[in-house]
Order: sequence, then C-alpha cells, then structure tokens
Amino acid sequence: MSLSITNGQRNLLRGLFVLIAVGLGYAQSVSAAADPVVGVVYPNVRDPYQGIFSTITDGIESELNSTSKHFIIDSDNPVVFRDWINREHIELVIALGKRSQQLIERSSVNLPALWSPPATTKPGTAREYC
Repeated sequence: MSLSITNGQRNLLRGLFVLIAVGLGYAQSVSAAADPVVGVVYPNVRDPYQGIFSTITDGIESELNSTSKHFIIDSDNPVVFRDWINREHIELVIALGKRSQQLIERSSVNLPALWSPPATTKPGTAREYC
C-alpha cells in the first residue's frame, strides 16, 4: 500500500521537520545540566493525521533520548493547558499544528515554545518563540 500526499501536506511535513530540528537543538543546549521536560502539543485528530503526530513525537523522543509529555487538545481552554504545564513541570513546548500554536499563544505561558511557520511563510523556515 502506498501513501500519497499533496504538496500542501509535503510542505507541512517539511516545516514540521525544520521545527523539530530547531526544537531539538534548543532542548539539547538546555540539557547540558539536566534533561529538560519537553511538552508536545497537538490536536486530537483522526488517522492518518494522528499517526503522523505519533511518528513526529517518536522522533522527538528518539533524538532527546528521553520521553516527552503529550498534551492532546480536546478542549481549547488555556487554563487547562496552563494547569498541565505546571503539573508536568514543562520547560519547553513544541506545538504541532495551528490549533496547538493558537492554544499556546492564548495561554500566555512564560517558557520557550516552538512551532512550524504558517503556510504563508517562506518554505524551509521556522521560528523560535521564547
């Protein structure tokens, strides 16, 4: 069985891989003294998209040589998200998808957050928001 993806999906995956590379570089630089607690945020979606998010989080954990904490968005409530950040002692957030980025922005958390660029951004670029 072959998997066909559109150009838009291909660009999304490229952006996510750039985001992950930037995030892992940041997390590894922070981890000189201790492993940071990395939170990965993504929406609750159906397959095959859920499988893509799972593959990305597996890659993040593989590169960090540790586990990450996952926040799967069922509710876009910023209070619930901030409570999770505090309860899990998250030090760096990686947002997968637009809903995740919007949730982080609305929650006003004061920690490094990384997400992929919007579709209108030049391909191959990512931004780090600290």
